[in-house]
Amino acid sequence: MKDPVRIVITGAAGQIAYLLMHPLCNGDIFGKDQTIILHLFNTTRRMTALQGLIMEIVDSNYPLLKNIISTDSEQIAFQDVDFAIFLGSVPRKDATHRKELLNDNVKIFQSQGIALDKFAKKTVKVLVVSNPANTNCYILARCAPSIPRENFTCLTHLDHNRARTQIASRLQVLPDTIKNIIIWGNHSSTVFPDVHFATVSIDNRKTSVYEAVQNDNWLRDDFIAAVRKRGGDIIAARKLTSSISVAKAIVDHLKSWWYGTNENEWISMGVISDGSYGVEKGLVFSYPVQIKNGKISIVQNLKLDNWSIEMIDKTHKELIEEKHDALQKIHLIMTTNLVKLQTIEQLSPLVLRVLGCNPSPMTLQGTNTYLIGKGRNRLLLDAGQGVPAYVDELKNTMKKNNIGLQAILITHWHPDHIYGIKDVLKLIDKPDLPVFKRKLFEMPDLKKLQTYGMPDNPDEVANFTFINNGTEQFNIETAGAHLKAIHTPGHTTDHLCFWLEEEQALFSGDTILGQGTTEFEDLYDYLNSLRLILKMSPKRIYPGHGPVVENPQQTLEHYISHRQQRNNQILDALKQSNDGLDPNEITKIVYTDLSEGLFHAACHNVCNHLQMLGKENLVCFNDQNKKWSLRVNSSM
Repeated sequence: MKDPVRIVITGAAGQIAYLLMHPLCNGDIFGKDQTIILHLFNTTRRMTALQGLIMEIVDSNYPLLKNIISTDSEQIAFQDVDFAIFLGSVPRKDATHRKELLNDNVKIFQSQGIALDKFAKKTVKVLVVSNPANTNCYILARCAPSIPRENFTCLTHLDHNRARTQIASRLQVLPDTIKNIIIWGNHSSTVFPDVHFATVSIDNRKTSVYEAVQNDNWLRDDFIAAVRKRGGDIIAARKLTSSISVAKAIVDHLKSWWYGTNENEWISMGVISDGSYGVEKGLVFSYPVQIKNGKISIVQNLKLDNWSIEMIDKTHKELIEEKHDALQKIHLIMTTNLVKLQTIEQLSPLVLRVLGCNPSPMTLQGTNTYLIGKGRNRLLLDAGQGVPAYVDELKNTMKKNNIGLQAILITHWHPDHIYGIKDVLKLIDKPDLPVFKRKLFEMPDLKKLQTYGMPDNPDEVANFTFINNGTEQFNIETAGAHLKAIHTPGHTTDHLCFWLEEEQALFSGDTILGQGTTEFEDLYDYLNSLRLILKMSPKRIYPGHGPVVENPQQTLEHYISHRQQRNNQILDALKQSNDGLDPNEITKIVYTDLSEGLFHAACHNVCNHLQMLGKENLVCFNDQNKKWSLRVNSSM
């Protein structure tokens, strides 16, 4: 038996997932020698129904199934998966307009795309089924930039099968005698089922479908209309969306991806466009594809008549409109309550901010990088994520102000702060320019590195000059500015802030943000770093993300008191329990009126607080019942 592949299915409590379980677990997709581990993901309110599905799977005694993980946590769902099948979304109903579906699903696929990028294997193969499938897939790919673009697909094999069925019925033949139908474009009412290159075998003789049907009007009208309306007709009849046919199309899609297509044959898949046939690059567009050794290739050089080009253009335009609608929705979500920042802004006589041009839910308006000093050569604090637009902005800014670089200072190892180093060095044509960073004496967890798509050792991303060899003191000066490095662990173990003597100001990296609160690896160290900064009494803070903090004392006290208040709430909860509480139980007590979508983030915070309270000898963990309790000798 082969080592198991991990497969996550979202919306796993639904009917399509139910019908997909047997072919998945029985080896009908990946083979009779391929073991699997299922990650079944659904919302919290559907977990009971999901348990019913699991009972049925377990009772079926599938020998290839090595484990089932059921969860409502995105992190657990996507952790280390090899295949991701997206069935979960706001479902389409009889009267649901397509644009309504898109608006409802943007937030879902944005969140899941971020989780996919963070937790799945970088080789994960993605299939989006839930509608609008093409644009949902586009959103997912956009929010998972570290996963190769060729690994994202959406399901148009359903349209492919429907088109074969219509032709087979018309010719009174079996569907598998029909080859090389094409589904162009969007899985919608503009989809273009094309039989110009299709063939059919009748009485062991292969002929073109056009020749066999001998009715061009039917092929251009009723045939196309039947394929486009099929999903709506099923909803009208069943009051439910298609299920059996969708599950079968998923099986066909995955088998083709796993085993490849036959010689001189193709299937239809929604893939990320490379510009073929004049389609905008980056759109998720259904093409004819061939597959070999897992690699998907768009069939090239098909000669299209003017009518076909016109049909493709209609579905192409619809996808462009959907993309714009989705981007507006994403932008609205991201920018809600975010202060608008200028890409280039002189914040003080000594500090010029250049935004990293990488806005996201994690990076807010983008990563702040700073040019510091007054002279010809200045210090660059952090180097962005390697986004081409950032390099262009930095280049134009340096040219406009007639400045160069003396050195680069790095606050910490996260990719949005260090991935741009090589681009900056190439821009200024100084490969030996000093790049200063604190050394990672303890490597981050391998899974965490994989989450960020980092190499095994982030300290090898560039030729760093490590600034803490034998001493914690590091000072650097440039014309008009003197900077001192301060080790502030918590967000990461190597995190540095930089003190600007002339302004009594602090470059805080990700220890303090201009808006919201930051994540941390170690809450105990993080709070100690905040207290250290509070004692320094900065007059101003230049954060790694968000606007300048003009009231540092108030902000720092808020950060610290918020965390201390949460500690007290957790300790109070534990006081009320004789047998201890697990993190889920504590979260439900501490976070009242919390939406289910935020529950696991809150639970993660509770776990961080428990680890800190453990370091302070206020709580302890029971390995037997997996619960936390107050320490007997605790003064609490």
